[in-house]
Order: sequence, then structure tokens, then C-alpha cells
Amino acid sequence: MQKPGLAKWMLIFSLGLYGCTAGRKIEPDTGVKARVLSLDLLDCFESGLTDEKGKPVFCEASAVLNLGDKLVIANDKYIPGEGHNNVFSIDPVKVKNPRELSASVMPYGRGLFNEASKLESLAGNAAGDLFFAASAFDRIQTDSKAWDSYNMLFYWEKGKEDKPRLLYSTEDEGIYSSKSLRPVFQTILRNWRYPRGVSYFKIEGLTVLPDNSLLFGIRETGTDYQNAHPVFMIARAKFIKSPNGVTVDPVVEKIYEFETANVKELDKTPGISSLEYHEASNSIFIMTSWEKEGEPLETYFWNLPMESLRKQLPPILIRDDQGKPFSLPFK
Repeated sequence: MQKPGLAKWMLIFSLGLYGCTAGRKIEPDTGVKARVLSLDLLDCFESGLTDEKGKPVFCEASAVLNLGDKLVIANDKYIPGEGHNNVFSIDPVKVKNPRELSASVMPYGRGLFNEASKLESLAGNAAGDLFFAASAFDRIQTDSKAWDSYNMLFYWEKGKEDKPRLLYSTEDEGIYSSKSLRPVFQTILRNWRYPRGVSYFKIEGLTVLPDNSLLFGIRETGTDYQNAHPVFMIARAKFIKSPNGVTVDPVVEKIYEFETANVKELDKTPGISSLEYHEASNSIFIMTSWEKEGEPLETYFWNLPMESLRKQLPPILIRDDQGKPFSLPFK
């Protein structure tokens, strides 16, 4: 259980990626290494904040989006109280000066940002004028609309963060969500464990490619959350931007799958926790994590060049200065 003294803190760390490079281009065949540049804590809200039931509120950051002049951070759970948002922003300059972090938290966006439950992913296009967010899609109730908010995919345009709009919009007795996307994922995510499709899945990664593709990182699949396996899967949907907004192709496809169990250096099988397209190297950086109750959390990082994705080649495990798999005890 998290200590009460940490209830309002979020860990901020800066990760340095480096290797044999030509300019900013990363050469995949030489490998990429990583080291922690800084490690600090951020006060997300005032001390002693409780919910309507009197329980302590926790800050559990689930996604970060770099907008240049601000870092947008999604909290895994709702933050109650006036002036709070479960999505907020900080000045990235102040990350380099941790003593100023506490004074820089600002709410970000309205509407769907606070209506979505378990927001797990944030992403933006290279032009910096279009952004996306996704919840986990990891639960639904067939006889109730109570969990529809766990199934949301939406976007907003630059300067219009107070007007996010739903994708795959589904209306059910006045409740709006993107739950019509669920059957699509349940079908395409079938694999050798679940050849007929999955009942349960969890999305924990989202990134945008230059060809107007949305990539989804799939963390788990199974029959339910108690009978699920960590996975390393990527799905893709194409979108079109017009003066009327963004339209996403209803056809979603699974485009990549890798078995982390095949990596002999790892004694765990971590699942995807985050995706980030890196334009300079035309590759995707991927964070995976192993999370099992009673065991230490372990996070690993990978690089997947687009050519390797196309040819279905294994991703490259990112290493530390000693050549060992780079790992962190948090995500």
C-alpha cells in the first residue's frame, strides 16, 4: 500500500537515450542505451485531500504529453475538489528545478478529460496541432452504463483543449463513449492463446505516425482481468483530418506482436505500457512493465524501427552503460 505521505506526489524522471548516432538519427543496429538524468517528485494537489467517502486521494500518473511549453500529465484516477483536474500541466523548465514543481500544476482541458475513467494514453502529431487521448478500455458492464467511461477515445486541436471530441462516438441512453470500438479490438487481438478473440484487453499506449495512423499499444489480453496475460501488441487505425474535425477509419488492424518470453535475459514477460514515435530515427520507443501483486514492479524499454515493424522483426532491448537491460522499479 502506498504510504500516506506520498499520496499527493507523482514521480518525475528524465530519461536520457543515446548511442552511436549521426546527427539526431539513431542507428538501430548499434543499439540504444539509457540512463536516468534526474529523479524528482511533484505535488499534484494539496496535502490531506480526500474523496467524497473520506478516503485519501492518490496521484498515479498514467501518461505524459510534451507540448513544448508545457507537459500535460494524465492522472489514473479522478482528483476531486474545486480547481482540480485529472489531467493537468506543468512547466517543463521547472522539471529541471524540482523546488519549483509544486507551484506549477495547472488544470488542463475540460469535458471529456474529466469524464473519462482510467485515462492511460496521450499522444500528439508531429505538427503539434492535433492530440489524442485514450482510456484503458479494460472494463464494461452489459447491464449498466456505469463503466462506459472506461471506454473513451477522443481528440482535440491546438488551443482547443477545452473542447475535446469523441472518436467512435456511441450514445447509449444519453451516455456517450467510444465503446463501439470494443468488439473491433476483441476480434483483431486474437492470438495463439485466444484464437477466437478475447473478452478482455487493456490499452496502455498511443502514438501518431506521420501517415496519419494512430497506433495503440496493447498491454493485456484474456478472458477477464483475473485471467489475462501481458502482451506486446500494436494495433493501427488510420484517420483523416478535415475542417469538420477528425474521422477515424472503422477498420482497425493488429500490425505487430512480439513474445517478450523469447528474450532470455528477462525472467519476466512485461506488457506494453507506452508508445512514442521518434521522427528523427523513424522508429517507435516502447515502454513495457511487469506488474504482479506481491512482486516488485519492473519496467523495460525497447526500440522498434519502422522497417522492423514492417518486416515483423524483434524490437531492440534498450540497455544501460554496462550493456545490461535498462530497467526501472516504476513506470
